Amino acid sequence: MDRPRRTHRHPAAARPLEHDVIPVVPPLGCDGEGFTYRLNSDAVAMELAKAVGAAKLIFLTTIPGIIVRTAGEESLERHLSVEEAEQLVQRKGVEIVEPGSSKLASAIKALRGGVPRVHIIDGQVEEGLLGEVFSNEGIGTLVHLNEYQAIRKAMKKDVRAVFALIRGAVENDELLPRTMAEIERTLADYTSSTSTAASPAASPCILIPNRTRRRWRACASRRSSKTRALASAS
Repeated sequence: MDRPRRTHRHPAAARPLEHDVIPVVPPLGCDGEGFTYRLNSDAVAMELAKAVGAAKLIFLTTIPGIIVRTAGEESLERHLSVEEAEQLVQRKGVEIVEPGSSKLASAIKALRGGVPRVHIIDGQVEEGLLGEVFSNEGIGTLVHLNEYQAIRKAMKKDVRAVFALIRGAVENDELLPRTMAEIERTLADYTSSTSTAASPAASPCILIPNRTRRRWRACASRRSSKTRALASAS
């Protein structure tokens, strides 16, 4: 698989941004005779994102995100790598609920053109943009290059890592003590965030449930032996 290339900014497209001007670009084009045509808005947004070297491309639509219909059942895809998105488009027996297919096709082209992340969300949700960008779970679908984090429910194989992760905080009387059996029994309360940026062996980030004196999130990285914890008043 070819590596995504980083697109250099197109001078004309980037010029307004250099002067702190946010351009509003309609999906219209003209031919050599001066006739105006309506263009595919998804394609225009994708090409513009590549031209300005955008860090994110966000599609606002009328559905929650990329919804996949298989054997009559529908499910919302929360996270897709660009490879997973390409496989989904080509998979037989799977239908992408419209207007998701056009959004996903443009997302793939944007990612392959150098845009690191593409969000597809329901533009009718109040404060949906904030919920998508500033929360771990988001509200729609994130399509990303491989170095982005993926969130999943903690599994039985994570129990030992969780126990090791919280040990220091327990010894410092910052977290209530938990045995491995207790962690396994309440595993549904834990979420794991993994990143493939460093290597195929993902770096774990375990979100600790809010049953302590304070509300904690603890993270451990394979790049460092240190455990990082962030706290806020509950």
